[in-house]
Amino acid sequence: NILTPVAHGDTLFSSSYGGKTLGFKVTQSDGKFACEEAWRHKSQGYMSTPVVIDGVAYTHLKSQRMMAIEVATGRELWTSRTSFGKYLSLVAQGGRILGLDQRGQLFLLRADKESFELLDERKLGDAETWAHLAAADDELFVRELNALTAYRWGGS
Repeated sequence: NILTPVAHGDTLFSSSYGGKTLGFKVTQSDGKFACEEAWRHKSQGYMSTPVVIDGVAYTHLKSQRMMAIEVATGRELWTSRTSFGKYLSLVAQGGRILGLDQRGQLFLLRADKESFELLDERKLGDAETWAHLAAADDELFVRELNALTAYRWGGS
């Protein structure tokens, strides 16, 4: 497992490299926790930790496409036709998702469970950007090979 599992409600969402996307139900009884597989999906997440908005995980796949999947049920809502880089660091604010790939390409996506929508994209630099995006309030921090840059993330 390369991506960081994400908890939503009583479900732990994860994906395994070379494997499947999985949902685990976590329960507690008499002060002890239990975890058991609730669903399995054929898609393969890669390195990027998904963002969860309103019970939907938006995740970057090994196929370099994006997928929206219900965390509680494992039901696939859509998979993009658009492909992205080998890696896509994701952060969300409201109904918007920013994704930065290893080439320094920044993508703005709408978090929509009905369909994939790419709103905009920008090239931020020429150096590789394998680090995670960091967001704080309206600031976005991007670390590339030899620099750290701060941007303002705002507007409607």
